[in-house]
Amino acid sequence: AGVRAEGTFHIEQTPVEETARAMDDLIHQGKVLYWGTSEWTGRQLTDVHALCHRGNLYAPQVEQPQLSILYRRKYLEDVRPVLSELGMGAVVWSPLASGLLTGKYRRGETPAANTRFGKGSGMAGIELTDRNFDMLEKIEAFGKERGLSVLQTSVAWLLAADGRLSASAIIGWWFGWSVYEVLIRMAGKRYVKDGPWWQARY
Repeated sequence: AGVRAEGTFHIEQTPVEETARAMDDLIHQGKVLYWGTSEWTGRQLTDVHALCHRGNLYAPQVEQPQLSILYRRKYLEDVRPVLSELGMGAVVWSPLASGLLTGKYRRGETPAANTRFGKGSGMAGIELTDRNFDMLEKIEAFGKERGLSVLQTSVAWLLAADGRLSASAIIGWWFGWSVYEVLIRMAGKRYVKDGPWWQARY
């Protein structure tokens, strides 16, 4: 929460119990149906559910984690087991790694100015790394053998890796991405566990 006083802006962390009670009040008032969390750890989720159980409060029902074939370790090893135990769902964000998994970026090539990693973007130095390109090239080669694009392979992996828990994924649609191309991921779903990168730890 933010507090403004005498020309300054102080960032304060709201206690979890206060948040849980506020959401419980909103649910009882009929203003909210359910509530959820974003980027919480497994321990945080376990603790808030225990707190809600003790206080007879509505507990969070969904978590919003980052999850993609490039960024998966935290979620798969720490968060997902807890979600399954608590009966929570997930709405994952950045399943295409900020556009890196669309296949439009190449190692050694300057990103087009009208792309997310184009001129003036501070994200390029974070995402366009040798580690990510190494992985991207493996995904591309694996998909090519099966007639799948990098995008199709990446979304198919998401379904195969977490299809039972993920209620949905937040994907941005721009630059003419085809809805059909993502829907066709279903055809590739059965292939994605064959890749040498399936068990890699990232």
